[in-house]
Amino acid sequence: MTIVFICGFIIMMGLFLGQFMAMREPPPQVFPDRIALPLGVVAETFSISEKWYAIISTEDEVIIFDRSTGEMTHRIELLQK
Repeated sequence: MTIVFICGFIIMMGLFLGQFMAMREPPPQVFPDRIALPLGVVAETFSISEKWYAIISTEDEVIIFDRSTGEMTHRIELLQK
């Protein structure tokens, strides 16, 4: 009975430590050094993903840039209801 308890404890600790070691922090986000906004656009918020980053302007536009090239890919006007 003691041997079963010790083996069970060792297995439980191994599973716990395995899960604990797998919970590492994600790599830090790397932000672009400079963003070339279209003329007259003022950034209000910023969002980033693995493939793109987006600027929401004070004029209610979402401007999406390719993260690898820095090129603007989409410009979306938000309509107010």
